[in-house]
Amino acid sequence: MFYIIEATCLLLVSLRLGDWFKIREFQATMLYIALMNFTYYFYTNQNKLWILHSALGHTINETIHNYIINPLIAFIFLSKFPSTNARNKIFYTVGFILAFSLLEGFQYLFGFISYEGGWNYWWSFFLYCAMFPMLRLHFNKPHFAYMLSVLWVLFFLYAFGFL
Repeated sequence: MFYIIEATCLLLVSLRLGDWFKIREFQATMLYIALMNFTYYFYTNQNKLWILHSALGHTINETIHNYIINPLIAFIFLSKFPSTNARNKIFYTVGFILAFSLLEGFQYLFGFISYEGGWNYWWSFFLYCAMFPMLRLHFNKPHFAYMLSVLWVLFFLYAFGFL
């Protein structure tokens, strides 16, 4: 149930903060974040590094995350991304990293997520540190982002013994 509430909250936030006139511009990056998450589920199918818990079951939680939550995160992040100096862009990105790290800390504290196979909260923080800049990179230079994503995927597969 938690992930339905999270998706609903993100939808409400997106109604307020999202630039719905530009959603077509953001669509490819919204699909990119879903693809990266599907890639995780493909490679870790038998040995998940994190598991989303709720009464709905793991598969429903994954579906909500891939089709609703992650694309909305990308949409909200890109909608208000500053066009001004680098300092504002860095603070904006760090704000998202911290906000979603805190949200995951809450999820862990209350049992909505668990970690396995060597994954922990700090790996999630590191992942957010990569994810948000990669979303912006994909928006600006999608081909370069896909090439860099292959390296990130290989890094995580190697770090957690999938290669």
